[in-house]
Amino acid sequence: MVYLDDSFPSHPKLLIAAELLGGGEAGYTRAFTGYVSFLCHARRFGTDGFLSDGALRSMNHQSNATEVAAVFADPRVRFLLRVDGGYWIHDWHQWNYETAADIRKRKEIKRAQNRVRVANWRARQGEKKACG
Repeated sequence: MVYLDDSFPSHPKLLIAAELLGGGEAGYTRAFTGYVSFLCHARRFGTDGFLSDGALRSMNHQSNATEVAAVFADPRVRFLLRVDGGYWIHDWHQWNYETAADIRKRKEIKRAQNRVRVANWRARQGEKKACG
């Protein structure tokens, strides 16, 4: 799950990015969907807000992600920060409170709890058959 402020659709920087991406509905759509795609990618792959150049190239089916990323790094927008090898999503941890390590740990705990639950269920099923 990723988080966006409810004012994001009308955020002034998003509107600037939309103009830099061609303006109108098409520019807005590229800006909006591009940013949401970047957030989703970072969360899904546990990058803590980093988008590698390689990841962006693999996302180019989506409105030319490398161009959208470059616009987001423009000083007038600054949704992304350009670094060697890719981009950092600005304020990632302000909005996405869990780190990738936190998420992995939570999932490990859930898997362990699930293993215990399934083992207990199977044991009860075996008892029913033995009584049976």
